[in-house]
Amino acid sequence: PDQTRPDQTRPDQTRPDQTTHAQNSSEHKILLVTFYSGNNYGQILQRCAMTHLLEGFGFGVWHLCETQKQIIPASAKLKRLITAAPKGIIKRLLALLGVRKYVKQGQLRSSLRKFSQAFDNFRNKYVINRIHTTITETLALPPSAWDIYDYALAGSDQIWGDKWYTDNTSRLAYYYLSFMPREKRVCYAPSFGFSEVPACDYESHRKGLAGFERISCREEEMIPMIKSISGKDARLVLDPTLMLNASQWRKVSRKPDYDVPDKYVLCYFLGKKTPEYMDAINKAADGLPVINIYDFEDTAHLGAGPDGFVWLFDHADFVCTDSFHGTVFSVIFAKNFLTFRRFNYDGTSAGMFGRIESLTHNLSINGHIYTQGMHIRPPEIDYSGVNSRLDALRKSSMAYLKECLHVG
Repeated sequence: PDQTRPDQTRPDQTRPDQTTHAQNSSEHKILLVTFYSGNNYGQILQRCAMTHLLEGFGFGVWHLCETQKQIIPASAKLKRLITAAPKGIIKRLLALLGVRKYVKQGQLRSSLRKFSQAFDNFRNKYVINRIHTTITETLALPPSAWDIYDYALAGSDQIWGDKWYTDNTSRLAYYYLSFMPREKRVCYAPSFGFSEVPACDYESHRKGLAGFERISCREEEMIPMIKSISGKDARLVLDPTLMLNASQWRKVSRKPDYDVPDKYVLCYFLGKKTPEYMDAINKAADGLPVINIYDFEDTAHLGAGPDGFVWLFDHADFVCTDSFHGTVFSVIFAKNFLTFRRFNYDGTSAGMFGRIESLTHNLSINGHIYTQGMHIRPPEIDYSGVNSRLDALRKSSMAYLKECLHVG
């Protein structure tokens, strides 16, 4: 991310064994395997950061992008078109007549189009050499399909989690890189996303972990879990986004295409803002305007892409978030912030807080996790101490990565 890349990209590839892949046979190649689908800030920015680190070691980075192929019969497509078109026309007419519900729906659709386009533009600039295959296709390819790659790297993100999945066995095999020769498998900062291994998937995790010579993770709570499953010691490393400093991230940032006040509180929530949380956010703002990103109710600020996300964190006066990467970018840009425990929209706890607790503990900034009755604006953080600890973690994380990739 500290280098401006050309706007043009190489065409996406559809098969990893295509001859066009080997257009530069002298280039060392590495396959990056992490989540791809969906417009998620954390996913794409950690992919961007990991790409930068690997390119710094001299690797050409190729992105294995999991896709879901859905075959829709022509008759179903026609039926959908026939039923959807009249409804769309009616909704647009009602919006033009000023019916509030449909005006808001139209604004949301417009903002979502801008949001999606902003992500596409960012991918086309920073995530080139994409290979789109399904998990089934990838696992079925012969070993010779991967001969041109020196390594495959799995991570970061919750790629070894399985609570969302219906086909855990093949998906876990994919993210444990079972399709690659064992000596080419590398993992960096993967996450489980759970605190107890599901019994039905225990064997998949045992086999997957056995396939790595070295193992790392980004949460402290994963270390004993990995030990109990595999008998191996895991190294605690930083999330890829934290491996880049503020000046490096500023080179990929860009002001969003909407008006931003000089001073504002940035609010980035992936879960539900409870009435208690809303009250805390308003107190933290103390009269300043609040910019909500990734919030379908605040359509005026929904269209920021990953580069706009970075810019907004850099220029915020204060940050409220329930997101791991919201916490990460607050730290990177030395912001005062408050991190909330995430709730699902049905009111249940979303969990997944271990990675945030691990980060705040290791950087000694635990006082910035929201608790009921606390002083809403915590004291300003002494970032000289935080940055010193962060630099030490960066060095140890970089040392682990160099060991895995056998680079000096």
